[in-house]
Amino acid sequence: MIDLDEGTVANIQLVQSNEVPNSHHMEKAGLVRSVEFFRHHNIPIKTIITDGHKMIAKWIREQMPETTHHLDVWHVAKEKDCKDLQPWIKSIVNNLYWTAASSTGQDPDVIVAKWYSINNKKSMLDRMMLSNITSSLTSEESNYLRLAHLVIRVSPEAVRKRFDHHFNRGGLQTILMMHKARIEVLFNKKIINQSQLDILYPSSIGSSVSSSDMDVTLMICLLRNIAKIRIQDVLPTPSDTSECADLSRIKFYRNYIAHTSDGKVNDSVYSEMWHNVCEAIARLGGQTLKDECDALKLGKLDCSLREIYMQLCKTVEMEEKVKDLERELMHPIPKSLRGNIDQQMEDWIKDDFRYIKTSSMTVILEKLRNNSFVVITGSPGIGKTITSRNICLKLRDIDGYTILPIRDPAKILEYSNKEIKLVYFIDDFCGTFALEQFELNNWIRYYPEIIRCLSESKCTKILATCRFQVLKTKPLEMFLKKSASSNVIYFPKN
Repeated sequence: MIDLDEGTVANIQLVQSNEVPNSHHMEKAGLVRSVEFFRHHNIPIKTIITDGHKMIAKWIREQMPETTHHLDVWHVAKEKDCKDLQPWIKSIVNNLYWTAASSTGQDPDVIVAKWYSINNKKSMLDRMMLSNITSSLTSEESNYLRLAHLVIRVSPEAVRKRFDHHFNRGGLQTILMMHKARIEVLFNKKIINQSQLDILYPSSIGSSVSSSDMDVTLMICLLRNIAKIRIQDVLPTPSDTSECADLSRIKFYRNYIAHTSDGKVNDSVYSEMWHNVCEAIARLGGQTLKDECDALKLGKLDCSLREIYMQLCKTVEMEEKVKDLERELMHPIPKSLRGNIDQQMEDWIKDDFRYIKTSSMTVILEKLRNNSFVVITGSPGIGKTITSRNICLKLRDIDGYTILPIRDPAKILEYSNKEIKLVYFIDDFCGTFALEQFELNNWIRYYPEIIRCLSESKCTKILATCRFQVLKTKPLEMFLKKSASSNVIYFPKN
């Protein structure tokens, strides 16, 4: 902590990383300790200047209400997404600093005039991003910007009203504590990030939790997972005006606007979308927000709307990352194992160039497409393995299957999933040179459950190769005869 009037270091605090949950908390921990030091010595803090750390800003607002909080000029200028302003950043920073440093005790109008004096420098505002927010805007561009404003600025308030309705009846903080275990699961699955978790469970004693600190993504996540509202990713039917349908409607149109690459919406689509979103906002948020929608439709566009598109794209990009993580976490096969399998597939592809396609391969491929369990048998060295690998590659590249080479039949129960197309490949089924009784016992043990998996999921297949002398052993032959779902193909096909 530096005393700017005296130009001296007033206090130093050392925070070790193992003292806080993560590095995100270190700055705040240091500030809290310094403030406690000054309070212990009865030293008041009238004004404090920090960077833009949100946790620090919230803590100062709640724990130091008597203190004026300012942001460091340098951190105001560090915004990364201001490429068009890069040539002017130094002048803007200097002007902002001069305005603040030279205006102690001055009339507010004078301070404002000092700040706006930067407009005189080569007509900077004329060079800013105003080109599309003028009379040159086409009707389709205006439609897009109005819809973008509607879904990014107005609709979140409607979502917030429904959020408060569901979570404030018993007290938001109480509800969050009751469901802390569930929320920690969402955090561990990376559906909720650290900053969002800090908002839900602030570390400062006495800090309150409010929906005003939450973004739409977090509110939708809690409504889905805690309030159990069925918010969908698809557009509901027009006749469905339920709460969950309206929340889904807003979510759908936010994504639609963000993924509109040319920034244009034609008049007919605009009319339908505007009606649907405004009606959903009115039902969720009441007449006040409906009036705001009507005012926006007739109001004049201004330069603030240019920022909306980038803001919306960032939000949706984050949501897409969360969905990717959700899909990754829901995948039954661990990512590390899939990486090893991909490498194994690459080795198969290198051998594939030597393979000559035969009529037998076509027959086996069609047999496997129409059945769930196929065993290829024949003498050693006639091409059972390379043919089976080629079939697996075809099913992967053409039909979209994931290939999983296994030995243990228990893996079929572990990894099978109704939503994922899987082919389990077993080379030398139940033994290479002779019957491996232990392997056969495993198949007999797990086979009822395997049959259930195959019957429940039409996109799960088992392809096995088996040497003829192993197949003809009495125990295995009896097992395959009893297995109604298995199809034995003699290779080459007779």
